[in-house]
Amino acid sequence: MGIGVTVSCPCFGSFVLPLGPRMAPPDYSLFPFLCTDCESVSTLNIHADSLACEQCGSMAVVPFGSPPAVGDIGPNVVFGCSPTHRFSSDQVALTDGTYWCPTCRRHTARFSDSGIKWD
Repeated sequence: MGIGVTVSCPCFGSFVLPLGPRMAPPDYSLFPFLCTDCESVSTLNIHADSLACEQCGSMAVVPFGSPPAVGDIGPNVVFGCSPTHRFSSDQVALTDGTYWCPTCRRHTARFSDSGIKWD
């Protein structure tokens, strides 16, 4: 079961993003990815064989726990997925630090637990 993570930035306010696993199908877990070509954000399945930006189609996507998406790593983990053969636990973890915002194009976005569960 996944959780809702609140994404907030001074430039746009906040919204809830559904992340994590689903009960079915197996090997399915959503996590935010940054496209290093167009600098947009996509929510993708970390277990997928092929990952591409939902905006431009580029394969140049990195999980939000990786540079260049991270501004400052916070002391508390807000959300994390289990590591995969491609991504380490730190790459698929979000802290209460700062992250890339595709709207204002600065490392001012933050994540927090919304308290919502989803499947």
